[in-house]
Amino acid sequence: MRAIFIIACAGLSFAAGAQAQDAVRACRQVKDDAERLKCYDRLDTSASNAPRGQRESKADAETGWVVNDEKSPLDDSPLVSAALTSGDGKATLLDLFERRHQLLISHFMFDPAWDDGCPSCSAGADEVSDGLLRHLDARDTRLVYVSRAPLDKIESYKARKGWRFPWYSSYVPMTLTISS
Repeated sequence: MRAIFIIACAGLSFAAGAQAQDAVRACRQVKDDAERLKCYDRLDTSASNAPRGQRESKADAETGWVVNDEKSPLDDSPLVSAALTSGDGKATLLDLFERRHQLLISHFMFDPAWDDGCPSCSAGADEVSDGLLRHLDARDTRLVYVSRAPLDKIESYKARKGWRFPWYSSYVPMTLTISS
C-alpha cells in the first residue's frame, strides 16, 4: 500500500520557540506509546489560544487515540495504531484505505472552537465532485479529509455545503482551565 499525504492547508500549532522544540524532543523520548501520544496531545495549545500556563488537559480524560498493544505474529514487535473518529466509530489508517491500494489524505483546517471550516480549505473542497471521486476510485485510490473539529461539527458543516466525500475527525477532547 502506498499513502500520499496532501497538506492542503498546514495545521499543527505548538508553542513557539526553543521551549516547544525541547518539549517535542522530550515527547520523542517517551518509550510507552500511549504516554508518548498523551505527551504530544499536551503540547497542542491551538484549540484555546491560551498561554501554556493557563491550559491543562484532564488527567484521566480519553486521549482520542486508540493504542493497540498487540504483538506482530511475524517477529513479536509491538503493533501500534492510532485511530480517527468517523460516523462508524473509530477508524484506523488501514480503514481509511477502504480496500484500495492508494490513499490521498487532505488536512482540512477546522479548529474545534470554530463554527465553520477554513474558507480556503472550503474552496478547495468545493472542487471535489462525485466525478473526481469516481475517477480516483477507478484508479484504486481513495481521497479522505481529516480535521481537528469534533465529528458533529464536521457532519453539520459538510451537510450545509452539500459535500459527499469521506471526512474524519482527529478531535481530542480537552479541559481548559483559565486562571483568574
